[in-house]
Amino acid sequence: MKKFFTFFVAMVAMITIGNAQCGVNFSYPYSCDFSSEIQNGCWEVDDVNGDNYTWQFDIDQSVAKYVYNPGSDAEDDLYSPYFYLDGHQTLTFDYRCGNSSFPETFAVFLYPEGSTDWSRLTDGITVTSESAVTQTIDLSGYVGVYRVDFYCYSDADMASLYITNFNITSNNPCEPISEYPYENDFSDIAQMTCWTTEDENEDGNTFYLEDNALCYRYNADLEADDDVYSPYFVLDGHQILTFDYYCGLSSYPENLAVFLYDGGSYTQIMNYTDVTNTTPITQTIDLSEYTGTYQIDFYCTSETNMFKLYIDNFKIESSIGVEDHSKTEFTLYPNPTNGMVNLSEVAARVEVYDFSGRMVMSNENVNSVNLNAQANGVYIFRITTNDNTVITKKVVKK
Repeated sequence: MKKFFTFFVAMVAMITIGNAQCGVNFSYPYSCDFSSEIQNGCWEVDDVNGDNYTWQFDIDQSVAKYVYNPGSDAEDDLYSPYFYLDGHQTLTFDYRCGNSSFPETFAVFLYPEGSTDWSRLTDGITVTSESAVTQTIDLSGYVGVYRVDFYCYSDADMASLYITNFNITSNNPCEPISEYPYENDFSDIAQMTCWTTEDENEDGNTFYLEDNALCYRYNADLEADDDVYSPYFVLDGHQILTFDYYCGLSSYPENLAVFLYDGGSYTQIMNYTDVTNTTPITQTIDLSEYTGTYQIDFYCTSETNMFKLYIDNFKIESSIGVEDHSKTEFTLYPNPTNGMVNLSEVAARVEVYDFSGRMVMSNENVNSVNLNAQANGVYIFRITTNDNTVITKKVVKK
């Protein structure tokens, strides 16, 4: 009987099943009632005994169903997608059998990514009820990347086992973040706690981690309509947001817009942008006009069959230290200017962004910046001093 022999579990990064992009889920709640091919796309079946009687997805009945073999015992697994668990999750699902006189038997296990060191979540359950029974399992003891395994090992010639209404919820309080800087380089799934995705067109394609970045891949048949939300941040009028964005192929551009979301309404902070660059562009957005509690919403709305939108190096920092450093006589002048901007001391690095967030120049070891080639308008100077203090200033060119 399986669970008493070892088999290989492959490491998961990103795999494609049909049009579904299957990565590690970090967004909760997650629900699956097996009512569509899209929902079922990232589930896997293993017919361990090779008898061709195994789990099937019955869309009409909205169930995953083990079909019994009249001649041999069951030995079959139904694997969920992978999930990042942070110690705050709960699993629920419904089960029943086809005929109470022919009981099926199953158990539930949890498999860590890339390991055979499984954990048993339930003892063997003999199913005699033809009506749905709800099972609740506390997953608070688990942190890491796992998938759930429904293992059916009934005697021969029983009468089918049904699983449906699979749900994983989180009770992580996700308190709003008020200490800065906050940084996420998306290199570790553990950084995705309290980030959430929204697959608005319900096509099974959304944001996952890939290549040490946050990635929306694409759908060959449907336009993108997908969001990824940051945790909530407490903004006090002193914050600056920076992030990198790029695409997989310049000939297949993705489209990105960015919003602030307060739980009820959206405020656009980056215009819809065709992303054709395959190397990162750093976007800087001044959040100084906002006070309150907000999420950052990255919204992908690309046409069909594009090729990967990447978000990386997300950072929110506070500029409240600017005034403190100004008191130690670091100044920019003249401001407003008609071209030349002087610094009161040599800076290790100066980055200049236009008000849309596009970096227009970068210099090192300078005490002045020439804006003569730039259009009139408002610019954001991001200055790194020789003691590694970061200062952000607005400069107006007239």
